[in-house]
Amino acid sequence: TALEKVPATNLSHSLAGQVPGIVTVMSSGEPGSDNASINIRGHHTLGNNSPLVVIDGVPNRAGGLYRISPSDIENISVLKDASAAIYGSQAANGVILITTKRGRAGAPELSINLSQGFHQPTRVPEMADAATYLTMLNETDYYNNRQPTYSEEVIEKHRSGVDPWRYPDVDYFKEVLKPVSLLSSADISLSGGSEAIRYFLSFNALY
Repeated sequence: TALEKVPATNLSHSLAGQVPGIVTVMSSGEPGSDNASINIRGHHTLGNNSPLVVIDGVPNRAGGLYRISPSDIENISVLKDASAAIYGSQAANGVILITTKRGRAGAPELSINLSQGFHQPTRVPEMADAATYLTMLNETDYYNNRQPTYSEEVIEKHRSGVDPWRYPDVDYFKEVLKPVSLLSSADISLSGGSEAIRYFLSFNALY
């Protein structure tokens, strides 16, 4: 499906541009807290404007659609206005119906999908070193008719690195942010069965 081709770690990111009538906004890229806000019918309240998510007939399942694997999804439907009325007041902001895959009668069918990608910051700011930054602060003092905050001796100690504990010069963007982070994903599923019993087993690993 189209959702399986989107290289996203969170299904809420994959819905943008794929399902008509859905607007998603991602406000954070923090791992584990990167759920996108989903909106179907606009903002009608100062409170919660999120739609009701129903997975295999069960509303408000723990985790919702944020961590479900796209390879496990058979169909996604979006209901709004009168078509969502069957779910009552919970559907005031629309409904997202998700149906997961099920086993079909026949010989066992094994499916394996492996993917490798990478995440990279769009732009990492180029930071001034400590000596340059302190010099700029002194220049600000000069143009505001104040005495320089830092002496040339202190600035030189930051520049030379003679005492990195008392006069540090650290580019924290460079130290904390990796230039590239690998993204590995594996989806394995086994389905089949008979007319009496059908099964669909799936395993997903994401790193």
